[in-house]
Amino acid sequence: MASDSEHFFLGIVDIFVIILPGVIAIGATAWLVNPAWSFTFLRDANTSQWLAILIVAFVVGHAVSGIGSAIEDKLSLDLKMTGEDKTERANTERALKELFSGEVHRNAVRARAAMLVHITSSAFSRELSRKDVDRRFFRNLAVIGLVSVILWIVIRWLEMPDRMPARVAIPALVLTTGFACWRYVTQDRKYTRDVFAYFLTLRGMGEITKKNAAGK
Repeated sequence: MASDSEHFFLGIVDIFVIILPGVIAIGATAWLVNPAWSFTFLRDANTSQWLAILIVAFVVGHAVSGIGSAIEDKLSLDLKMTGEDKTERANTERALKELFSGEVHRNAVRARAAMLVHITSSAFSRELSRKDVDRRFFRNLAVIGLVSVILWIVIRWLEMPDRMPARVAIPALVLTTGFACWRYVTQDRKYTRDVFAYFLTLRGMGEITKKNAAGK
């Protein structure tokens, strides 16, 4: 049976990785298409309307997160590490090959290491989980920003009369998307460093062995 802390963490993931990005995506769309209507809705919406927004946001948030995950897989930022970080990654990959008695795909090194940290140390697992939620939130926010830029170009091309003016839309989209992308990259790098550091620490302490790796 899952513990209360696990249920609490799953709730945090739902809020910050799924629901909140979904709400932001819906709000950004309304703001770009018809800002006057969007502010009126915020002022006058009732409970049932907000409940409907949250349900739609849950679906939209899953779509945004799926797009973000696909882009993340293509980017493979952990393969672009340099210096000491690259050495830590190489040491982790070598240790994983020993644990699993064979080759470990380069794109799976971080995921495998994180999995073993999660099943071995609850303290390290909580810390990694917190950082993972942080980076995934900004990853999804970056996706929303990029999609919003495309949406605004389409809205302008269609010459929709109530659209957000360019003097407001362009600076807002550039600043928020740029910040989200920068924040995601920095948080992803920190998360990756911690995954490798925690894994190598546990491996060095003898907490991660072939036995518990094979068991999971």
